[in-house]
Amino acid sequence: MPAYRELAALLARLGFAEEAGACLTLARGHVPQTFVDQFEHAEALVRLGLTAGAIEHYRSALALDPRQPAAHNNLGLALTTRGPGGEAEQAFRSALDLAPEIAEIHANLGDVLRRRSAWEEAAERFRTATRLRPDWPEAWNNLGVCLRPLDRTSDAAAAFERATVLRPAFAEAHYNLGNALNTLGRRDDAMRSFQRALDIDPRHAEAAYSLGLAATEVAEAGRWYARAIEARPDFAEALTAQAFNHYKGCDWTAAEASAQRLRELVEQRPDAAIAPFNIVQIFDDPPLQQRAARQWVANRVTPWVRGRGPLVDIARVSGIDRLRIGYLSADFRDHAVGRMIAEVLAAHDRGRFHVTAYGIGPDDGSAIRRTVEQGVDVFRKSGALDASDLAARIAADGIHILVDLNGHTEHGRSEALALRCAPVQLSYLGYPGTMGAPWIDGILTDERLTPAALQPWFDEALIPVPDGYLVSSRTAAVPPPSRSALGLPEDGFVFCCFNAAYKIRPDSFTAWMRILARVPGSVLWLLRANDGAVARLQETARRAGIAAERLRFAAPVPYEVHSARIAAADLFLDTWVYAAGATAGQTLAAGVPLLAYQGRGYAARMSAAVLGSLGLPELIADDGSRYEERAVELANDRERLAALRARLAASVAASPLFDAKSCARRLETVFERIWRA
Repeated sequence: MPAYRELAALLARLGFAEEAGACLTLARGHVPQTFVDQFEHAEALVRLGLTAGAIEHYRSALALDPRQPAAHNNLGLALTTRGPGGEAEQAFRSALDLAPEIAEIHANLGDVLRRRSAWEEAAERFRTATRLRPDWPEAWNNLGVCLRPLDRTSDAAAAFERATVLRPAFAEAHYNLGNALNTLGRRDDAMRSFQRALDIDPRHAEAAYSLGLAATEVAEAGRWYARAIEARPDFAEALTAQAFNHYKGCDWTAAEASAQRLRELVEQRPDAAIAPFNIVQIFDDPPLQQRAARQWVANRVTPWVRGRGPLVDIARVSGIDRLRIGYLSADFRDHAVGRMIAEVLAAHDRGRFHVTAYGIGPDDGSAIRRTVEQGVDVFRKSGALDASDLAARIAADGIHILVDLNGHTEHGRSEALALRCAPVQLSYLGYPGTMGAPWIDGILTDERLTPAALQPWFDEALIPVPDGYLVSSRTAAVPPPSRSALGLPEDGFVFCCFNAAYKIRPDSFTAWMRILARVPGSVLWLLRANDGAVARLQETARRAGIAAERLRFAAPVPYEVHSARIAAADLFLDTWVYAAGATAGQTLAAGVPLLAYQGRGYAARMSAAVLGSLGLPELIADDGSRYEERAVELANDRERLAALRARLAASVAASPLFDAKSCARRLETVFERIWRA
């Protein structure tokens, strides 16, 4: 047998890997039944990448002598090539039972647990490895990686810093330190760490990408994203960020080129995980949105959950007296979702429903946060829980219907829902599209927002909420500041759009310029974004024959202040691809009519759905020419506009969309109907 292995090693050194493998395969049946021979044959197979055969011989060796920690450990390493499954974990645990003093085995087990997002125990394993080998920079780095999801960012930063001290040229540790420092609000220190990683490894695409994320200026961010893509042309996250950054800067030529690259990745690369929310924000294309969501789930979530059974079984749920509703969100704070849902949670009928809120985001100390915490039966601070522990917590609480308010947004916890932690799991409010996931049973919507024709592009059931899906608060009757104080003409017509700059697209902006040209003395009032966006919008206006001063820009102010000043406008012109949602409710509550362009998908129909619920169909246009004509007609007919404003005020006063208690009752009706079904 040694002769076979020596021949295979010689063939491998000469570059004949296939022949070397064939030599070892030929020898398999001739390996003596001793521990040493079986173990050495397994090692030789590993060196040639023939892990399937290696696993077989490691197991044969252990059958002959099960008290060999190296064999258990190496079996675990071979098994990890198939993924971080339970067999690999058990192999490392068996090795540790025999040799608990070996740091490398703790680290190997920690790596399996890390890949399965079992952060707490993974961190403990790496901590033990660093205690046994204090001079091991990789173990310190991995310890930091596991502490980050546990919301122990300061400890993680200390671990990364220790790794960089032990190995100053450790680019990955500098990069990870930068991410931790950025989370801690130490932006300048973070930028230095990212830059240090790039100094060590000029092709470190993730460091360049992170410098882009940390940049405060759109132009600076764009330069870093370009460098990241140069280093790795198929870097999906950087490509997505670059496209979004171009739209933020209203650099539409560059944005459209980046968007086309994203479309190609989604359509041609099933293995490319493009953040679905960015696809929703950039494209009004329901089939493309569904494809992106499915690919994200297949590439990012399904591998993590594979092999794990559901935590609950609906068939075993019986004998309930109150439906237990769980709401999951990172946005129980001063955020659009938090503002919409906080009073609804407090308004649920406690005689029929038990409500638990799972806060997976930071506590910003806001009044909204306090309203949520005080308005539910149980509030669980869950940001430090990994996905497995979060799912287990929800299942242990006996939640019957779990409402996910995040979806595929930045802080979503799809992995927890993938473990089926509640018998019924619904998407609502926070994510404007399909999740593309089999573990989401339905999306709470309405027939105007997602008509039946859209069902093929949703993997969950479309579940209508009576009288409309959105909830908004009525604006307090505070007189707006004078137009002159806001930098607006006292007598001219004021069009406005208070959507973020990235929602403004060439088609809609061109239509706005034509509208201004047909309404003499009118101005367009926008939110002030970055300087690049302002300059490009002004230049585009000039090229369309509209003086730059007819674009007025409102400085950012607190929500309540902005709600009051909206009333100074005459008509809100909504964006086309990604419409106003919470902003639509805020605008209409302020008494300002909103003109909607009704697109194809959920995100492009939000404001139109709200207008339909308010009984104002004349403010909905389904093509560009009707949109322009309607805007011009309303601007040139002040009596008609005044009558429309009066109807709007009456509709808002009577509408259940602006009543948290009504929204709670409507949701409860849906929950009971779903549970009976």
